[in-house]
Amino acid sequence: VNGFQFGMNGTQWIGGFSGATFTVDSVTADTNYHHIVLNFDGTQTGNANRLKARLDSTDVNLTFTGTVNNATSGVAKYFYGGATGTSASNQTNFWIGDIGELMIFTRTLKPNEILAIENYLTTKWAV
Repeated sequence: VNGFQFGMNGTQWIGGFSGATFTVDSVTADTNYHHIVLNFDGTQTGNANRLKARLDSTDVNLTFTGTVNNATSGVAKYFYGGATGTSASNQTNFWIGDIGELMIFTRTLKPNEILAIENYLTTKWAV
C-alpha cells in the first residue's frame, strides 16, 4: 500500500495509501454516482489527521489498519484504479462501475480548494 489503491469488497469502499489500509465508515457499495475526496497531510500526527476523506461534500470517517506514513514513498509510483492488493499481479476488491474523473495533486489542498473541486464535480457530473 505504498501507492494509492481504491476498490470495493462487495459491501464497503476500501483503499490503501502510504503504509495503511482503510475502509470508508458507514458507506456501502451502491449504484449511485458519488464524488470522493482523499486529502493527505504528512505534517499532521495520527492516521485520522494525516488522511481525511469526504463523500459527496460531507466528511466521512475512515477506519485504518496500519499507520499512514508522514510521507509518501519514493517508490509509490502507482495507482490501482479500481482494485486493491499488494502488487499489480495480486489484485482483489475490484471496482464495479466507472470512474468518471480522477484528480491527483502533489500538495495538500486547502478546504476552500476542496470545496471548489466538489462544486465543479457536482455541476459537471450532476452528482
